[in-house]
Amino acid sequence: MSWRAWLLLIIIIGGVGVFFFSKNNKITELIPIFKTTNMDISSPAFPNGGDIPIQYTCQGDSSLIPLTISKVPKNAQTLALIMDDPDAPNATFVHWVVFNIPPTTTDLEYQGYVYGSQAVNSAGVRGYTAPCPPSGSHRYYFKLYALNISLVESDINNKADLELNMAGHIVGQTELIGVVKHLDQ
Repeated sequence: MSWRAWLLLIIIIGGVGVFFFSKNNKITELIPIFKTTNMDISSPAFPNGGDIPIQYTCQGDSSLIPLTISKVPKNAQTLALIMDDPDAPNATFVHWVVFNIPPTTTDLEYQGYVYGSQAVNSAGVRGYTAPCPPSGSHRYYFKLYALNISLVESDINNKADLELNMAGHIVGQTELIGVVKHLDQ
């Protein structure tokens, strides 16, 4: 059976899948979405699919984008967040990876304190890097996962480690998308 047939079988058995393709159209990630709740992530700074205000970008003061979490599944023990830019020139650029966020968290940042543990992003920083498109218009995905376990901090150094460790433990997920255009546009 070809890889495409296996992939189709996985989608049919497991539900809807989300695929991110590289420039050569090979699958680089596969995280199935099982919408088991109406969990939500939003921002008071921009609507889903809308423009992220300049103050939250490298063209502004690189402030942390305010995020609001609601309707977390009751069986969630922790939350995890991945913020990335699939429109980056060479590969998806990971801006932020946060995990072991308490499920009671409603605002991800409170007076400068970020709830949860942070992993290394594509800039090599253990923390947040503001959106900074080198050209054109870029989409920034804020993917929120509800997990039925707490993760071992020493097992997670980056996005790939987080995805590996949360596999099979996702009890809900949602996403928010914001857009940033390069200053010259």
